[in-house]
Parts: sequence; C-alpha cells; structure tokens
Amino acid sequence: MKWSMTLGQGPSLAKPVDSGGAWKTVYGVGMPFQVSPAQAAVIVNRRIYNVAAIDFEDGGDLLVFDSLDHLDPASAVPLSRTETAVNPATCRRAAMVSYQSAGGFVPLGAKLEDGSPHPAAGTGFALSTHIAYPQDPATGRILRPNGEIASHQRIAQLRFDGNTVRVTGIRQFAGGDFLPGYTLLNRGISVAIPDGADLLNGVVVGPMTRAAGPDGVCIPTGHPHGHPRFGRNVGSALCRWQFRGGVWVPSAVVPVSGPDLSMEPSLVRDADGSLLMAVRGKGLEDPPGAVHDGLENTFCHFRVYRSVDGGTTWTSVLHIPLARAATPVVLNRTAGARPFLAANPYTRDRLRDTLCLWPLEPDRLGVEPLVCTLDANARFGPPRPIAADAMHDGNQWMVDHPVATVCRLGDGRWHCVLCFRVSDKGVNTAGVAPSEWNGTWISEVTVEGEGALPPWRF
Repeated sequence: MKWSMTLGQGPSLAKPVDSGGAWKTVYGVGMPFQVSPAQAAVIVNRRIYNVAAIDFEDGGDLLVFDSLDHLDPASAVPLSRTETAVNPATCRRAAMVSYQSAGGFVPLGAKLEDGSPHPAAGTGFALSTHIAYPQDPATGRILRPNGEIASHQRIAQLRFDGNTVRVTGIRQFAGGDFLPGYTLLNRGISVAIPDGADLLNGVVVGPMTRAAGPDGVCIPTGHPHGHPRFGRNVGSALCRWQFRGGVWVPSAVVPVSGPDLSMEPSLVRDADGSLLMAVRGKGLEDPPGAVHDGLENTFCHFRVYRSVDGGTTWTSVLHIPLARAATPVVLNRTAGARPFLAANPYTRDRLRDTLCLWPLEPDRLGVEPLVCTLDANARFGPPRPIAADAMHDGNQWMVDHPVATVCRLGDGRWHCVLCFRVSDKGVNTAGVAPSEWNGTWISEVTVEGEGALPPWRF
C-alpha cells in the first residue's frame, strides 16, 4: 500500500495575532482532536523566539476548524501563558514557563457503543506543566533551570458549544497531588483516546515500583536526568480519566515502561481493540543497549508496548535499537487504524531535518520500511546561517513532534490529521526571529485503498 502525506505551501499557523508583546512568539507543536461531528480543534504551543533559552515557551492556544484549509489565528482561545512570579524555592523572581498542553475531549454528539448519548459530550481537559526559569536579578535575562526548580501542573476543564471552546475551570496542583501513590511529572505527547465513557492517555509518573531502595521509592542512578527523589524510578504510564461532577479527573494509573526514565508516551487503539503505547527512552552517549546503574540505553530505540486487557497489563512487543534520532517519537494511527511511528531517522548527531513514518508490521513486532515525508533541506533550502557567537555549532532545521489524530471534518470524511513543528536551532536556542517556514504544519496522512475505522460514534 502506498503511504503519502500532504504538504501545504507554508505553515498552517505561523505567528499568533497577539505576538507583539515583550515576549514575541511563533506557533510550534500542535495536537489535534475532535470537538463535534464535523469539527476538530488543535492545541498549539507558542515558542518565545526573542529569548535565547532552550525550551522557553509561552503556553498554548486552541483553534477550532472544519477543514485543513480553514485555520484562522484570530479565532485562537488562550489556554495558558508564561507568567513572571516569585519562585517559592528561591524567593526570587522567575518566569513560570507554561509548556504545551495535552489532554482529551469527547466531541459534541458522541455516543457510547450502545447508541446512547455520551454523558460528557462537548467536554474535555488540557493538562500542562509549568516550570520556573530563573531571571538574572541585574539584567532580567532568562537563565536555564537549575537544582532549585519549582514546578506545578494544571488541569484546564474545556467545554464546546458548537462555536467556541471555553475554559470553564483550572485546577493547579503539585505533582504529588495527582493520585495517591503517584507523582505526576509530565503529560504524554498524544491526545487521549476513548474507552467507553472514559478517556485514556499517557503520563510520566514516579515511583513506577515500590520495591525500590531503603525508602521504598528511590532507585539511585548517575543519569543526569534522574529525579531528585525517585532516581530512575520514573517512567511512562497509562492514566484513566473519568467525568465526575461535571469535571474530568484522573482515576487510575497503570505503570507501563518500568523504572527507566522513559518519557513522552503516545497511545493508540489498534484495529483489534488492543492498546499500543510508544515511549521515548533515555540513555547516554553509549552503545545501544549499554547498561549503567540498571538503566539500558534506549536513546535511539523504537519501543512499543501492548495491552490486550484494556490497559491492566502490558508487554513489550517492539524494541529496535538505532531506529531513530534521539528526538521525539510518536505512535499514531491512520483513518483505517493502521499504527505507525513518526520520528526523525537515526543519525549520530541527532539531526531533526527529516521527518519519516514507519508503519508497524501486521503482528506489531517490527516496522516496515520507512516513508520519508519531508526533507527540510531539500524543501526549504539550507537554514539561515547564525553568527558563531550566538550558536557555535551552526544552524539546523528542526522538523519534529509529529502528532496525529483521526478526525471527521466538514466534508464528512475521516482524516488522519498530523501536526508537526518546523523550526530551527536559531529560533529555539539563539533568540533569532523565525523564517517564513517556521510554525505549525498541519497535514493529512493517507494510505491508498484504505477504508475508515472511526474512533468515535455519532
């Protein structure tokens, strides 16, 4: 079967309409989801580009659309913003950086399997992480977070009336107040999927196991990303969300990856009803499979887990080294429920300039030959040169975070809507203005001759 991906003449969303303040922004990572029988929405993060700091973001906006040709930045609804506040860990001023929101939504008109109306139709939630970036007291310059990190999470309740998505409530909490026994460290990298009246998504939590060190939760590690309390006893998990009292709340967590620092889980339902979760593994600059402190280096692996009992138990079904760059990897599905991985192909220097898709084999134990969908250097030309004093290793394209959701749009057809970010290192690290190609690209992935297996009933 022939796979293909549509590409427009430029980004679907470039600069927000309110990007003229002290912090200038450009759109980046996008997460699409269904909001009605003929409409979808996308949550897009806002990258602050006039500050030379890595991962310095300005929250996100939400836009509703009924066609990939009809996205209007003027219709954006703000979900969260980066705010200047006092860091409680240091009692000094800091920028509380708001990261990309991810969550789930039950579209208007959705029905349960028995044909009855879904009790939560028209509602959803958005989960976001907020981390303090310290500011130089003399210059106000943004500094990289250090050991005195203060962070919190937010759950925004969403409601759609057929025209506009509104934020109806926000709960801010420390990660340890997520669910008894688990500390929420980050959200996953895909949109929640339906499971009866509930929603399921991936999260990063700790501790993953209670049979740890003397304190029952810490597994010591020398890895620089080890957690200060849990060590490497952190990983990716399944979270079940339920609609109670008019709001979405987490109700249960099931560890999936094990205590290995894996992050950015993505979740899909396979055609046979089973659940598949991919994770982005951790490691160091070691040979693939090398083990330090009990932690296997899966920096450049494909890793996929499967559950055939509704998410209660999980088995590793795909574990392939040197398959991708040490960059984000997302498990998606087509309109016909064919799962595929989307990522940057393996290179020793972690390049993000090429975006590829890897269909999973029918038994889900391997991947088929990759489908190259975008070579940024070939499509856009070389990235702009950046002065050596701002970036010593040169500029590079960054085509990443390829997140897809199957949505029915205004034409009545089901589409595999895939969002990805086009940026470059100059924007992401050196504080330079974006080029004409930078922004959120929204495309469609199709498989020749494939029918639709809808994720929602209307």
